[in-house]
Amino acid sequence: YDALSYTWGNLAKTHEMKIGDASLPITTNLYMALRELRRKHTLTLWVDAVCIDQSNCQERNHQVRMMRRIFSNASSVIVWLG
Repeated sequence: YDALSYTWGNLAKTHEMKIGDASLPITTNLYMALRELRRKHTLTLWVDAVCIDQSNCQERNHQVRMMRRIFSNASSVIVWLG
């Protein structure tokens, strides 16, 4: 997998991301990054806003402690500057 590093940006402005039958609100900055990456690559991508249940404080705290390992173990880290 590759990991995406980005800033969340304005949390008030969101887009809907479809994952199977579900929809997930994502920030405009993440939406733009994913849209651009989709044009260039087919990736298995780790993205915190998608891979971590943001509504579950316990999971979020646990995953944040693992982020160093997640990024270190990634095949590559893509940095989105906007």
